[in-house]
Amino acid sequence: MRKLLAAAALLILGTASFAQSPPPPVHIHNPFVTGTHYRELPDLMRRAYVMGVIDGMFMSPIFAFRDLAREQMLGKCVDAMRATDVQLTAIVDRYLDARPVAWGDGMHLIVFDALAEACGSIGMPYK
Repeated sequence: MRKLLAAAALLILGTASFAQSPPPPVHIHNPFVTGTHYRELPDLMRRAYVMGVIDGMFMSPIFAFRDLAREQMLGKCVDAMRATDVQLTAIVDRYLDARPVAWGDGMHLIVFDALAEACGSIGMPYK
C-alpha cells in the first residue's frame, strides 16, 4: 500500500512539473497622454504621437524577449494598407471622434483599439 501511495505521489508531482502555468498578468501602465490631451495637440504632434505608439508596438517583441503574433499581424496590416502617418492618424482621430466616452482613456490603448478595428475591417485582425 505504501508503495502504491508513493508511486501515486510521484506521478502527481511529476505531472505537475510538466504542466504549464498560466502566463503572468500583463500590467498596462498609466498613460502619459489621454484622449483629451491628444485631441488638443496640433496635427503634426498627433501624427508624431501615433507613429511613436506604432513604433513601440513594433518593438514589443524585444521587451517580451520573443516573437509576438500581434506585432507580426499589425506589421502585415500596416504594410497591406500602405499606411502613411497621415492615414494612421486619421484612423485614430476618427475612432476617437466616434467615442467621446473614451477621451479620458490612455491614448496608447486607443491607438491599439483603433488600429485593431481598422485592420479587422480589411480582414487582418490582430486583436
